Amino acid sequence: MTTVTYCTPDDVAGLFKPIKEDPETFDPDYLSGFIRKAQIHINERLRPHYVVPLVAPIPEVIMSICSDLAASFVLENHFSEIMYREDVPLATNYRRRAEADLDHVIEHQTLDGLPGVKKHAPEVPEQRRRIYTTTPNPSPLQNRLGAFDAATRGRW
Repeated sequence: MTTVTYCTPDDVAGLFKPIKEDPETFDPDYLSGFIRKAQIHINERLRPHYVVPLVAPIPEVIMSICSDLAASFVLENHFSEIMYREDVPLATNYRRRAEADLDHVIEHQTLDGLPGVKKHAPEVPEQRRRIYTTTPNPSPLQNRLGAFDAATRGRW
């Protein structure tokens, strides 16, 4: 099982012109930290429904969600000190879009059946019925049901 990153530093840089134009400040290693943070967030949201981390090929919608989240983290972290008026709302817009897309993916199960995506098997509740008796000696039927129960435990 090969795990891969859900997006690349170029995907994140392509969302905001100052990131793309300043490769010294926003080098790939710097952006990779925010990509990892976005992947952790995505994995935690997908964990109840899918086996995570996802493996290659990563669905395009997850790549888009990851790049939006990572870009929002970069903008919040880097530009919050500088206080550009347009950058903080832009970070919020990227985050809201990513969260809305992730909600849609989970609610409508749009990843189901895609390569590299495995759904968790639903938990099957224990549905065995127990027969109890109030008589001091168990009935023959109860003994047979007990033997059947012991023989089939763990196969359902």
